[in-house]
Amino acid sequence: MKQLQFSAYAQDDLLKIARYIALDSPVRARSFVAELRKQCELTAQFSNIGVAKPEYADGLRMLAYQRYLIFFSATDDAVNIERVLHSARDLQQLFGSGK
Repeated sequence: MKQLQFSAYAQDDLLKIARYIALDSPVRARSFVAELRKQCELTAQFSNIGVAKPEYADGLRMLAYQRYLIFFSATDDAVNIERVLHSARDLQQLFGSGK
């Protein structure tokens, strides 16, 4: 299994998700972020999982979990979680043209 790494953006995304959900339920915030992290672990086991998103960046892939999108890239040794975003976000604005 490849090493799993989170970018600073992805770490911040998860923190923001937890804070938002915690406004209603701190317990659910912890469990939901744990679920998201579990999905991220799948990418380390199966780095070709999800859908290629070359329109945002070369080598970028996306895995959906409920209403969230996990963006990641893989090298020979590691999987890098780049972003974890709600699907309602303007992805074009966040990623720009990507290339």
